[in-house]
Amino acid sequence: MKQQKPHTKHTTSPTSSTKQTRTGPRTSALHLAEWEEKRSIISDLYRHNTLQETRDIMSKKYGFSHSEKLFKEKLNEWGLCKYMPISTAIWVLKHEKWMRDKGKGVVYTFSGCRVNMAKIRRKARRAGIKIGKSEGVDPISPPNLEYITTEAKSEDSSQDSITPVSSSSSNASVHSDDSVGTLDGYLSSEETQGRIWTSPERYTTPIPSVGPPTWHDKSSQDVLEIYHEGIDIWHQTRSSDPSIELLGTQNASIKFHEALFGFNYLHSPNDLKTRGAAYHLAECYAHLGQKEHFIAVLDWLGRELVRCGNKSDETNAHVVRVMDLFRACGTPKEAVTLLYTSLAEQQDSPF
Repeated sequence: MKQQKPHTKHTTSPTSSTKQTRTGPRTSALHLAEWEEKRSIISDLYRHNTLQETRDIMSKKYGFSHSEKLFKEKLNEWGLCKYMPISTAIWVLKHEKWMRDKGKGVVYTFSGCRVNMAKIRRKARRAGIKIGKSEGVDPISPPNLEYITTEAKSEDSSQDSITPVSSSSSNASVHSDDSVGTLDGYLSSEETQGRIWTSPERYTTPIPSVGPPTWHDKSSQDVLEIYHEGIDIWHQTRSSDPSIELLGTQNASIKFHEALFGFNYLHSPNDLKTRGAAYHLAECYAHLGQKEHFIAVLDWLGRELVRCGNKSDETNAHVVRVMDLFRACGTPKEAVTLLYTSLAEQQDSPF
């Protein structure tokens, strides 16, 4: 009689699953392949459009959606840094003055594009940057920057835009991540106007939707990245050269302003991220000497916290933070007056 073999039940432990083990590398490989497949399209679009416009086109036309931070990382990785870091711009201004004092002209190219000195000088004047004596210019030029000296003074000041030229700098190494931002991010007149305080739209309970909510096509994670960029700039430029610290504070205020609007729309004024962006923005205004905007931000936040039903412990935390901020821009008496006004409707007001 033929004996049957006992039936053995095989089980697979989730931790030993081959499929799970390979998910990470496969996902990473697919991710890289996806970017490389779209590289030529993205590169061409970015040469003729802003980063936001490039992202919008890639999303709508090709179904390719990724965060602004990831786009920036890839563009830098591909050597397509479009804007000049502020540290590089200041080096160029100092170096150009040093060359001019020697009676020589100079033409700069950055990432394969000819630099418009007239445009840089004009924006530098608007931002209050003053280049003093030209001694002490670092002899090593910043990454992605090349220049050619001439006997005659450069005619570059007559240009109205940055013109592409044939240059080996397009193959140069990507500039380091320690740059505090782009030249346009610090000096453009449009963004200078953007630092003026305007209150966000009043928060309302969001209508339930199928997909995650967005603000101006930005997800909550996108807004958080903008907020973190502001914090990075704020920390990197503190206690720096006065001109760099001023520009860093201005640029950080732009990031915090945008993040505040996004957080307020996607979450609420009570949300820790919204409050954090508001406090950071107010602190920037204090350091910029824009006291009316400093007060307006804190007044807006206080009133919105009351309107949205803030808890007493959150109100107390707000009071402590405001009193602390007024040490840098104002007096304790002014802080009490502001808090009394903005929190007047709060039943559990500490006043």
